[in-house]
Amino acid sequence: MLQVSEKITVLYPGDQLPVVTNDAIKVYLGGTMDFGSSENDWQTKFVEGLTKLTDPLKGLLMIKGANWIIFNPHVPPTNRLAPTLENPEFVAVMQWRMGMMDVADFVFLNIMNKSVSPIPILEFGSLVTSGKLVVRCGEQNQMYSQIHLYCEKYGVPLLTGKTSVKDVILCAGSYIQKFRDLQQMQIPE
Repeated sequence: MLQVSEKITVLYPGDQLPVVTNDAIKVYLGGTMDFGSSENDWQTKFVEGLTKLTDPLKGLLMIKGANWIIFNPHVPPTNRLAPTLENPEFVAVMQWRMGMMDVADFVFLNIMNKSVSPIPILEFGSLVTSGKLVVRCGEQNQMYSQIHLYCEKYGVPLLTGKTSVKDVILCAGSYIQKFRDLQQMQIPE
C-alpha cells in the first residue's frame, strides 16, 4: 500500500482493502501491462495526474474533497508469474485483481496501441456490461474495431488518442453515482 497524498491511497496485488472505505472513490486501473516497456507505466502517470487534480488549491472542483483508493494490478517486471494454476502466487494475484474489479466504483481500462496482451481483452469482456467501465483504446490496436462496436452496443465510454486523467475522471463522473453524490455535497444550499 502506498499513501500518495492525504486523499489518495494506492493498493497493489496482495494489499488488503482498508476497513473504512465507503466514502472513497475506488478505481481499478486495468489494461495494458506489457513487460519491458517504460511506455506502459501509465498507472504511475495516472496516479500523478490524479494527485494534481485533487490538490485542494488548484484541483478539479468536482473531486477536490474526494478520497481515492486506486487498485494498481501492475506486477513489477522482475516478478513475472508463471500463469498456471499450480503457481500459488499467480492465483493469488489473479484473485486479488478479480476481487478489486468487483469492489471498484469504476474501472479504467487502458489498452495501448501496440499491446498484444490478452488480459485487457479478458478484463473488457468481463466488465463490458458492468456499468462501471471507461475504456481508452488506441485506434491502431488490433482489437480496436471489436472494442469500439462493443462499447457502442453497451454504452461504454470509449476514449481514443491522447487522453488525460482529467478526461477519464470527467467521463466517469458523468455516470458514476458517487461522483454525482460528491458534486451535490459541494454545492452550497
